[in-house]
Amino acid sequence: VVELPDTTRAGAPVVEGQGLVQLDDHDFKVEEVIAAQAIVDIESQLASLAVEQESAAQRRNIAQEEVDLTTKDFERIKTMQSRDAAHQREVDQINQQLLAKRTALVTAEQTVSQLRVRQTQLIATQRSQEANRRLAQQRVERCRIVSPHDGYIEAIDVREGESLTAGMRVARVVDPMVIEVPLRLPSSSRSLLEVGGLVELHATGASSTRWMGRLL
Repeated sequence: VVELPDTTRAGAPVVEGQGLVQLDDHDFKVEEVIAAQAIVDIESQLASLAVEQESAAQRRNIAQEEVDLTTKDFERIKTMQSRDAAHQREVDQINQQLLAKRTALVTAEQTVSQLRVRQTQLIATQRSQEANRRLAQQRVERCRIVSPHDGYIEAIDVREGESLTAGMRVARVVDPMVIEVPLRLPSSSRSLLEVGGLVELHATGASSTRWMGRLL
């Protein structure tokens, strides 16, 4: 607990959403900043990667065109050879060129695939960091404990500088329009009761006042 506002005292009126206790949120704010910086860095990497992908796609298309052109040249020289209009040495030269073009195409396609995998990994990391940032934001918000409804502070159970544990009550805010009445009932009646069930309370003594309520 790093702060108890002056308004957080027993008997003070409060409204829904009013701050009651402020917990130390420094570590969570640091986590939020780290996640935000990581997201900015990933966005920069994705922008740079998009340029690389565009260039790689263009190189792949050029390599494909070169393979298509060389394939036509090879088919043409094979036809000429069948007509004794070309030598085997010329056929071998075109075939070597075709193999080189195909190798370049495979390399270009591999580069495109690798960049696509890298993009997928960056997007996954980006989503993970966005989740981390949202979680840190939620933790920061939870460090500010607020009144759940309008009413009055009945009790403050913590002091400034005190460490809290999960589930520990920090304050009790009562709504004067709703009164909780503890009841002692025999265990045999449990099967007849359910949360939210209607009950009727009768005043004892000379008063005949009755109240309708629900089991909590």
